[in-house]
Amino acid sequence: AADERAFLYLPFQHSEEVMDQHLAVGLVTALRDASPRGYRELTGGYLRSAQQHRDLILRFGRFPHRNAILGRASTSDE
Repeated sequence: AADERAFLYLPFQHSEEVMDQHLAVGLVTALRDASPRGYRELTGGYLRSAQQHRDLILRFGRFPHRNAILGRASTSDE
């Protein structure tokens, strides 16, 4: 099912490795494209989320919201 496949892709979305982010977007794009009409809104939401995660990594190289818990200093851009 679409939700089960999307769940399996979450580790890629939550990785701070850019290649994992590109993989996540590719996997979720394929999931959306293969989904029946009734699931397109759901899987489209999964895709938007994957793209947002990827865009953060492309912009900052990491997830800024993790900085405090990981003891990382935030940059002025973050």
